[in-house]
Amino acid sequence: MNSTFREAQQWLARVEQAAAALAIEDQAACATLWGFLGVMSLDLRDAKQAAEQGIVLARGLPGHDAAVWRTLAHIVRGFMLGSAGSALHADAGIAPQARRHGELALAAARDAALPEVWPAFVQCFRAKIEIQLGDLEAALAEYVAIVPPGREAAVAAFGYSVPDALAGIASTAYLLGRSAQALDAALRFLALPRPLWAHFGWMNDIAAEIVPALVAGGRDDLAQQQLRASAHAMQRSGVPLVPNQFLLVAAVFEHLHDRPARAARLLGAARTLGGAAGF
Repeated sequence: MNSTFREAQQWLARVEQAAAALAIEDQAACATLWGFLGVMSLDLRDAKQAAEQGIVLARGLPGHDAAVWRTLAHIVRGFMLGSAGSALHADAGIAPQARRHGELALAAARDAALPEVWPAFVQCFRAKIEIQLGDLEAALAEYVAIVPPGREAAVAAFGYSVPDALAGIASTAYLLGRSAQALDAALRFLALPRPLWAHFGWMNDIAAEIVPALVAGGRDDLAQQQLRASAHAMQRSGVPLVPNQFLLVAAVFEHLHDRPARAARLLGAARTLGGAAGF
């Protein structure tokens, strides 16, 4: 996903030009994928519209692929509503809508008996929605459900969701002050098979999230190693907000090492550079 983000946007733009000639299922796929790319760049308006279009187009379509697009469209819609609901003075009705789309996504995946990777993928995004809405306990519960002890052995069946959930546990447990649980998840993340790291180029992107848990758990050596690896990955990433995520984590690292001036500069950079420049 790293360097191909812009390329994916370019290919979808080309396909969209001929959308009228596509089958309805293919139109649903294009709209939903546009929404997913919008999530990655926090393009709220375009992602919202694309997800709504994907939901409408995929509604009632038979087959496995249509169920995939329904699932993805609902979770994209829920995530974007969660983003809107996190804003100061947001309408109180947005949060239930965001959670409802998360429920519909999970139901779509399970009703169609999609492979296990899809319900787990939805749960990861339901956790992210809860983080946006400020319920860290609910987010942590979603993440924990995805990766019970030993789930790493089945990582091939669950794919992206295993590292994403472990990083999520590490970061949310850290924020809740549960250093032991956070450290355990961070170490489980780092112990994932190295071929998985080679296959998923974005793992060092999300691995930045485990750095505070490693510091709080007394593994500053591993924290520094991962911070360097994530810095290298950030430079190759085409996803607009990955540099901002890294800078935020680096700021936390500096704060935990009692270097407030450096932390402040990094926070300022995270707020103004990269994908945040247009906000």
